[in-house]
Amino acid sequence: ENEGLRTLLKTHDFRESLKALIQKRDPSFKGK
Repeated sequence: ENEGLRTLLKTHDFRESLKALIQKRDPSFKGK
């Protein structure tokens, strides 16, 4: 399996959860 793709997905998941976390603390924040 493609290691690079797995890393990319993990990074994407991390960024998504980070955005969700920030939005919880600051509802006016819109992830770019």
